[in-house]
Amino acid sequence: MPNEIALDDKVLHLATSPSDKTYVMGGKCQDCGEIIFPRKNNCLKCSGTRVETIPLSTEGEVYCSTSVHYNPPLYEGPMPYVIGEVLVKEGAVIQTPFTGCDMQKPLPIGTKVKLVLDSVGQDEKGNKLMVHKFKPV
Repeated sequence: MPNEIALDDKVLHLATSPSDKTYVMGGKCQDCGEIIFPRKNNCLKCSGTRVETIPLSTEGEVYCSTSVHYNPPLYEGPMPYVIGEVLVKEGAVIQTPFTGCDMQKPLPIGTKVKLVLDSVGQDEKGNKLMVHKFKPV
């Protein structure tokens, strides 16, 4: 039976049991405490190499957004669409598409949003490929 799997398992953790939670993964530098998204092997602030994977909050607020009204090369999805960044309580800024909003205009800065999942296709085994998006609360 096909399952839901993360398109990028270095970015998105999908819950595997009732006690588990779905979240976007960030990194925390063990040298300076900087929180980053996406997780990198080196800290962007101090260049430290001791970066651990941490779950990031599933709620935040719009840091910036824009509505895209033209097709980028190779893009075959719906038009227009809204993309931007979400600031979460840990201090990380998550790059994300938005859903559940008016795609004709950007979301206002400060809008409260929450993490949702969206399927972007299937792999060769029929598993649904899932990505993160945020939508207004």
